[in-house]
Amino acid sequence: MENGISDSSRDFWTASRKYGRAGEHDGLQSQEEEDDRYYTQKFDARCPVDASKVVHTVQFRKATCTRVDDTVEDFRCSRDSKCVKCTENYR
Repeated sequence: MENGISDSSRDFWTASRKYGRAGEHDGLQSQEEEDDRYYTQKFDARCPVDASKVVHTVQFRKATCTRVDDTVEDFRCSRDSKCVKCTENYR
């Protein structure tokens, strides 16, 4: 114990996530966790422009707190994906 840290303590610190091998296996796990944060829903709706039947496909990102609504990440309308009036209904 010349340096102030025993071999067993050094092994503990190098094996810990914070001080040692934090990035070795986290890549796959964090990617899976990131994928779990997104979900997609489809809604049957009427277009506010011409009242035609459309399907809205909305990708949401789950909020980290239950008090906050999930955020819209992507919006697709079967008639016009750039329609601003349709998008406002999901924001």
